[in-house]
Amino acid sequence: MSRYRLGADAERRAVALLREERWPLVVRSAGSNSPFDVIALDREGGLAIQVKRSAKGKRSFAKALDGLQAAAEFLPPALNAVLRLSRGCWLLVGKTALRAAPT
Repeated sequence: MSRYRLGADAERRAVALLREERWPLVVRSAGSNSPFDVIALDREGGLAIQVKRSAKGKRSFAKALDGLQAAAEFLPPALNAVLRLSRGCWLLVGKTALRAAPT
């Protein structure tokens, strides 16, 4: 399987999980080179999500996290940036701090 397909499958799994959690609007940004792969919205706000199939090594993880945190600075207050690792971990990236999100 190609890397693109593996990544797209991880994004689709994230979309399915969000829909199971009853997010009313979930959109996958297929093929984009934006910092966010999936957007989930409800009446109170939403999540802008970067999905990573795996974080091979600390450098790769740190690079993804740094890029996401930089992009989060431009989100409106009602949107939160999230890094989703395919092994089930969700990390909420705050504008000034990083904290673990509930699974």
